[in-house]
Amino acid sequence: MCRLAGYQYLHGGCFPPKATWLIEWLYSLDGTVKVKIMKLYLAGIKSDQLDLGIKCAVFADPGWERTI
Repeated sequence: MCRLAGYQYLHGGCFPPKATWLIEWLYSLDGTVKVKIMKLYLAGIKSDQLDLGIKCAVFADPGWERTI
């Protein structure tokens, strides 16, 4: 999904996601899904990242609640 939206690094990978990618993606979902679903999507991305052994520093920002 991230590749279709153009959110990827030069090597083709999507992890770890940049905060700007996630924010733009959330804005694109506005009006199409409920906030609860957006939070579930973010939780899934964070879970995938943890499974890959990648630090989740991007999710530590308290600004996520304001974004959503």
